[in-house]
Amino acid sequence: MIQGNYEQVEWLLQRALLIRERQPESPDVAVVLRSLANLYIIQGKYELAEPLLQRSLQSLERLLGPENAELAAAFNNLAALYVYQGKYMQAEPLFLSAMAIWEKNFGPHSPYVAYACSNLGELYLETGNYEQAEVVFQQAKQVWEQLKEPQHIGMAYALNGLGNLYRKLGKYEQAELLLQEAIQLFEQHLETVHTVTDLEEDLEALETEGARSFGDHPAGSSHPWCICT
Repeated sequence: MIQGNYEQVEWLLQRALLIRERQPESPDVAVVLRSLANLYIIQGKYELAEPLLQRSLQSLERLLGPENAELAAAFNNLAALYVYQGKYMQAEPLFLSAMAIWEKNFGPHSPYVAYACSNLGELYLETGNYEQAEVVFQQAKQVWEQLKEPQHIGMAYALNGLGNLYRKLGKYEQAELLLQEAIQLFEQHLETVHTVTDLEEDLEALETEGARSFGDHPAGSSHPWCICT
């Protein structure tokens, strides 16, 4: 989305919300709330996004029940917002709830579960829970392999997470291979150019300044959190 279009998109979403609210018992209200919240997240306006996501979650739970897949998306996005705000303890149970609902609806080997694993892995990486981070990153990678989607953007997220994890653990050769593979996948998806640039900077630091400088780069900084639209 081009920066100059933010105001126009916000106006359109606000207008759509007013129209949908004429039928307050429709799940469409929650969907528009989520879209508007995502727009605010993109702009870093977290204080505006949070009440919208909470309202969306409450509406979906009331209208669709506690096991609907749309509710999982609401849990996931609110959790991602809490991570952006540094509220890690609040984020983890929401990511876990999202993954449990997606598993129940689509099975343990669905793309939704893989994305949830990557998000959990990044959360554990941020909080220093490296052992658990490796478990869920590997789980995400295995899901994409089982789906026969080795070129999927989701696989790039999993490989990126594992690469960041291994560099934090001092396993620099493994980290380099994984990040190089992640770059190749990200380059196939134009919307992730910023992520490719971050990863290339990581690899350049490893090659020119040694492992110590590579390890100084903040964990997970190149990971775009998987947000449901």
